[in-house]
Amino acid sequence: SAANALDQYGTYPGARLLAIIRTSNWRETQRSGLLKLEARGGAAYVTGYRGEKDTGFAGWLVVPEEYEGVPVVGIDTCALDSVLYKKLYLPSSLKTIGDGALGETIFERIELPDGLRAIGYSAFRFSNLRELDIPDSVYVLGEDVFYFCASLKRVSLPAGLRDLPRNAFDNCVAPEVELPEGLLTIGEHAFGNCRALETLTVPASVTWI
Repeated sequence: SAANALDQYGTYPGARLLAIIRTSNWRETQRSGLLKLEARGGAAYVTGYRGEKDTGFAGWLVVPEEYEGVPVVGIDTCALDSVLYKKLYLPSSLKTIGDGALGETIFERIELPDGLRAIGYSAFRFSNLRELDIPDSVYVLGEDVFYFCASLKRVSLPAGLRDLPRNAFDNCVAPEVELPEGLLTIGEHAFGNCRALETLTVPASVTWI
């Protein structure tokens, strides 16, 4: 039932409404075991997806807070690439998003939890993201992190970021990005092929481009 779904997954903005109108999606993504999870080393990780990735779900894909009594802290390499859900809920316990973990997806906006530490290589490549706020807890971004995210309009980078990686926004057309003060390096082709990008302010702290 919707009430049981709410009890199982806790509270967060919109949870009660989701529990009422998206019960089928809760069942499909969690209770029937479509998400593959694995507990190891005192924590749990999303390792894959068992369902048909191209079925075009309109609802939420929900990553749970816990699995087998331990917090879900990571999404493994390519674990959720190409899954076609419109919306994604990530738990507050999440610390890492692995290489290619959310590539080729149709999520338009993702709320990244405070406490997230690292986002891997090509994590969002070829995705349909339109905007993203990266929390200040993130200290590393992988190369090609937003490669060919052609719909990307705005990204807020973490205040403590020191290195913008190679190809970070390559082929993103015209992303609105404010580079943080304290940034030291901008990698090769970080804004390559951003054909409609008009302005970019480089902070004085940058020592290498």
